Amino acid sequence: MANTQRPAWLKDGLVFVGHWEPMIYRRRGGFAGTDAEEHYLREHSEEAVAKLADLGVNLVITHYHKGFGPAAEQGEYHLLRQLIRLCHERGIKVGVYVRLDTLVYETLLVEKPEIEGLTPGETARLTAGPAVSSAEPDSWFQVNLNGQYPVYNDNDSGALYYRRQACPCNNDYLSWAEERVAYAIRDLGADLIHFDGVMPFLEGYQCYCDRCVGEFRRYLQGKYADPELAKERFGFSNLSQILPPVYAEHPSHRYSPRLIRIVKDPVMQEWTRWRTEKLAAMHHRLSRHIRRLNPEVAVEVNTLMPLDHNGYFWSGLDLPMIADENDCMWTEDEHWPRLTDDGILISRIREFKIGRTLKNIIFSYHRGRNPAELKLSMAQAMAFNAQTIGMVGSMPPDEEDWPNRSPLPGQPLAEWPSQYEVKRQQIRFFRDSFEHYADTESVGGIALLRSRYALSYSMTAPHHHALLWEQTLIQSGLPFDIIFDEQMADLSKYQALVLPNVDCMSDEMMETVRQYVEAGGGLVATGETSTHDLWRRRRPEMGLRDVLGANARLGGDPHHATRHYCGKGRAAYLPAILTEADLSDAASFRSSYWKLPLNVRAMREAVEWASRDRLPAWLEGPETVVAEFLTQPSLGKHLVHLVNFDLSRARHDLDIKLRLPRGSRVQSVMALDPDARRPERLRAQREGQVSTIRVPSLDIYRLVVIATTQASWQR
Repeated sequence: MANTQRPAWLKDGLVFVGHWEPMIYRRRGGFAGTDAEEHYLREHSEEAVAKLADLGVNLVITHYHKGFGPAAEQGEYHLLRQLIRLCHERGIKVGVYVRLDTLVYETLLVEKPEIEGLTPGETARLTAGPAVSSAEPDSWFQVNLNGQYPVYNDNDSGALYYRRQACPCNNDYLSWAEERVAYAIRDLGADLIHFDGVMPFLEGYQCYCDRCVGEFRRYLQGKYADPELAKERFGFSNLSQILPPVYAEHPSHRYSPRLIRIVKDPVMQEWTRWRTEKLAAMHHRLSRHIRRLNPEVAVEVNTLMPLDHNGYFWSGLDLPMIADENDCMWTEDEHWPRLTDDGILISRIREFKIGRTLKNIIFSYHRGRNPAELKLSMAQAMAFNAQTIGMVGSMPPDEEDWPNRSPLPGQPLAEWPSQYEVKRQQIRFFRDSFEHYADTESVGGIALLRSRYALSYSMTAPHHHALLWEQTLIQSGLPFDIIFDEQMADLSKYQALVLPNVDCMSDEMMETVRQYVEAGGGLVATGETSTHDLWRRRRPEMGLRDVLGANARLGGDPHHATRHYCGKGRAAYLPAILTEADLSDAASFRSSYWKLPLNVRAMREAVEWASRDRLPAWLEGPETVVAEFLTQPSLGKHLVHLVNFDLSRARHDLDIKLRLPRGSRVQSVMALDPDARRPERLRAQREGQVSTIRVPSLDIYRLVVIATTQASWQR
């Protein structure tokens, strides 16, 4: 059951700092300098906390459990308690770090020698039948096919052999993790639990112990208890000897998972489904444990938010399933907001929009090589994240120098404010204007579907189409949400639905789309949409042929969408999204591929035609200015966030278009800017049902607040 009660303090708007590496790990990891102890004491000092309060921070995420075990880590608990006390005295919440996927055997086995189970080099017992009983001695560590312990791999240090991966199917280990969480809440007074390392199911490196194999087999036997259904799925009905997929270790070998582009093996598909469901169940167990202990403690998880590759297959991550029992979610991507030299707009707008849909606050870092870049990073979060700026520094919040001290046009180096000053100014604006950030909702407009089956069973086309459609909508000034299968049940707030190469669709999904269009909704589909079922079996023809029309075919003209009327609605179809680079074999769609498609005009025209010019709002301006359209229905306010990604020049005469219901009118318009002393009043001109608000100038960020006589947008 979804968690509908979030801790009340999350609504206050989060601005936080973090320092989650304990001294024991800094030393064991080899990155503690000669002044490490002195700096560590400063991180926990009253001086550091006072500076947090001055900066406007209201949350600190600090160290607690890195996997060494409490016997080894408790020597630092006195500093942890001191920091929590100092923060609480100033009204600052404290989250603590809990590592889930790795255990440091060098210290933990001293404390708990009974968790060893297997010895290094022993062959994993991949036998038929059920997993070992819970009473039998059982290792807490994962074991691969070769009887070795998988270990954590760090991008900088390589394989950290002393950090073994924990088995996600070991109930004793999960109970111990619950104990660590309970201590943090009851004894330390933590306000948030930050779960890191929630991906124990990395494909090709996962656990093959008897317990994991047995659970997977029981999952299959329960799901396909009907012999005829099992036979239809696998070709046979006795599933007792099925094992998880087996790969060669060498990446160039034909059985390496790195070479897979389509997941058509039914066992591999079910293995992906089991891993995502198991990981979600593990997180739900811990989350509910936290709620029982104290419902005002927030649950946060670092999923990394893998959007540019198949996170379902590679990591066992299903974001909607995780978010169901979660409050906050980390992204650690490299999508720092910027406009590249070749004109690619890179942003975290996808991540933030997904967070809004899933009702999860997104945590992200901020950085900048100069004041303008730092302002852009924070502006993007203020505009698109749910009333949260994110992480603005470490502990203590030092006044760091700029990494790039080259002068900007018209701004000598001597006039640059410090990073601390820039952050404080932006945070102060956020706090002073918080009434416009709280309790907002999307206006709807366009829904873009990220469907789990299409994205789970392919590494290429569904991911390419989803990312390029998102990029197109981001740079077209159109209101849109990113939705998942769970949101398909209610599309009433959307004038158009985009299916980006959603090849795997069930009969029920297609019927939902059919009814939506027949009732007057607009549809835009691309690529192989509806050509396969949820087992990725190909249909004789498109399942949505009756909706898309007879002319919708893969070999059609990608520069001109086919158009078809279906009931009261409209359906458009494009066979392909054209790009400069050949992406047909790209399994990772990094940001360098995010250039607008060659047929972007056809994509925009298809959306405009399908929506029948009924979108509630849009922006007329350059492709480097992005907009977020929100509403506060109870207050009758509409909010348009404008962000200019082209830091080389300001933009002028941007037109916000607002479609209001009959009898409603704009009462007042006010434009707020973090760099302006006071708000600027703007005027609205109305023609028919559309009001135009001209924004005379935009440097980096402006929030346009529109008060009307009616609270809701026209649907």
